[in-house]
Amino acid sequence: MKKLLVLVIVVSLFNCNTSRNEDVEYILPSNFIGVVVVVFDQINGKEIEYNEKKRVYRIPPNGILKTKFKQSRVTYSYAFYKIDSFGQKNKLDFYPALDLINEVDSNRLFCFKLEKTISSGIRSGKSVRFESVLVTTLNKIDSIGRSRPFVQWELLKEI
Repeated sequence: MKKLLVLVIVVSLFNCNTSRNEDVEYILPSNFIGVVVVVFDQINGKEIEYNEKKRVYRIPPNGILKTKFKQSRVTYSYAFYKIDSFGQKNKLDFYPALDLINEVDSNRLFCFKLEKTISSGIRSGKSVRFESVLVTTLNKIDSIGRSRPFVQWELLKEI
């Protein structure tokens, strides 16, 4: 009996660790520039989707994805892609901070500064978990960056 209990605990711990550590692919519309927000644990959200054990977040044209995925507490490996007119995925560079951007063409599109946030929905008062990231160029980073709090506020008013 004792051996069975130990086996159940070991298997449970292994499953907890492996299920939490998932890579993520953001699939962005071809002409998207702006703030992307992924809202987690939404009853009416998009169904959970995986591609080769990676979470897939298909971002709609407005940049706000409501998903049934739960937000994980562990760090993911993130990849950001745009789909071109031929249906091919083109990877975008990701920079967690501006000081890590070295000699990037000022018109080259990249993703910047992923943030995880917990806030309260305006209507429901319920806790809302979301991530946001900027998809921008160096030329546009200031104007788009200033719009992020507005986008998040508009989102919270709906929930």
